Amino acid sequence: MPQLDLGDGKDVPDWQDSLRVLAVMFYPKDQAAREEYMIRFKADKYLRLGLPDEEIALPLTKLLAPIGGLRALSEGPSYGDIELRAIQRAHHGIVAGDILANIIRLARYKFDGSVHRAIQVMETHFQKYAGVLNLSGKFPTKRAAMQAAWTEYKSVAPLWLAWRSVDTQDRKLYPAPVETLPFFLASADCYRRWGERYIPRQGKVSTWDPEETWRIHTSFPLPDIRIEIRPVTAAQVQEIGLSIR
Repeated sequence: MPQLDLGDGKDVPDWQDSLRVLAVMFYPKDQAAREEYMIRFKADKYLRLGLPDEEIALPLTKLLAPIGGLRALSEGPSYGDIELRAIQRAHHGIVAGDILANIIRLARYKFDGSVHRAIQVMETHFQKYAGVLNLSGKFPTKRAAMQAAWTEYKSVAPLWLAWRSVDTQDRKLYPAPVETLPFFLASADCYRRWGERYIPRQGKVSTWDPEETWRIHTSFPLPDIRIEIRPVTAAQVQEIGLSIR
């Protein structure tokens, strides 16, 4: 099973731990892309320090060596392009997290909290409020596109749902401020454990395969927390036209 190994023996997490989590959220199935993203992120931070070329050349060369050295900067995509690509991937990850949230909400209302039904809820919502939400071209809103987003990002859907739960004022490109990273990860771990236990009525296996879902390595201490997701309301059930079966 894939595991996030964080901390490196430190008493408290740092920005590199946040970066490692974020890279997994963007590229859960592509280790090379994760490494490239983290290295280019660090390289951009080096370049923004404004140090003389002779002071930055050697550490920058060593940092970039795994992805082709300084040539990666001159011949590869710009850092702006890399960030734009990451943001586009984030839109799909967010949808996967929202699918998980709706599975939980449906299950709490005694519905069958299946992926299919969660996507049905979301598609109905997007169609009704398309003019208000203005999501065209930003997020996958059609059933097939949402299913594809779930397939690609379901292994990190608990992390994306935890990110959606972060206070709006704290939302950065990082998944959470460093000082609250343990609580962010604890929330994601709660969602993961729920998903691995829950079996839809019409299914025979849990929402996730534990062997595919990203989890936090046991060496990283997580605080003991409780999370709460409101069930769907009776009005929403009537609006969407769901029936309990």
